[in-house]
Amino acid sequence: MAISIPWLKKSSASSGRLGISVGPDGLAIVFINRRGELAFYQFYGEPGDSQELLSNLVDEHDWHDIPCSLVLHPIYYQLLL
Repeated sequence: MAISIPWLKKSSASSGRLGISVGPDGLAIVFINRRGELAFYQFYGEPGDSQELLSNLVDEHDWHDIPCSLVLHPIYYQLLL
């Protein structure tokens, strides 16, 4: 019996990485392909429904199962030491 560990597979990580930056001025989305090249960049000043926008972009560009990094603007969190 073989054990499969999904997060150790290289398939999705080798496809690239998606980056999302959320700030008070809008939403920035970037995609870096597996060669480290900027393949997509778009800034949405007033995205409206961000969930629908992101869902449509993921479907349109086939970014399912792609690793994603999210960056929040400092006004959206508080760090307590």
